[in-house]
Amino acid sequence: MKKIAIVLSGCGNKDGSEITESISLIIALSKIKIGYCFFAPNIEMSPKNFITNVTLSEKRNILIESARIARGNIKDIKDLNLNDFDALAFPGGSGAAKYLCSWSTSGADCEVLINR
Repeated sequence: MKKIAIVLSGCGNKDGSEITESISLIIALSKIKIGYCFFAPNIEMSPKNFITNVTLSEKRNILIESARIARGNIKDIKDLNLNDFDALAFPGGSGAAKYLCSWSTSGADCEVLINR
């Protein structure tokens, strides 16, 4: 059976993985009988208030926030062994641009940040 590593970046379109994209991917993979495992960086982030669009001063953990989508079945990205998977998937959302790379601040000159 083919297996895909899904890398999440939190939970929510403004400060994490976009929930609809993440769930749609899970449903599609399940329908075609492809296995998957979830991973996320174990780092802190500042979430957004969706009503005021203001970044909050409190800190949340991306791995813990991503576990909402994965329903707890998730591992630290440091435990990801690429040799165990046939492909990687990165659901969209602002979290990928902010926490997995520096796209949100550097654009096309961004750097990958998930190895920190």
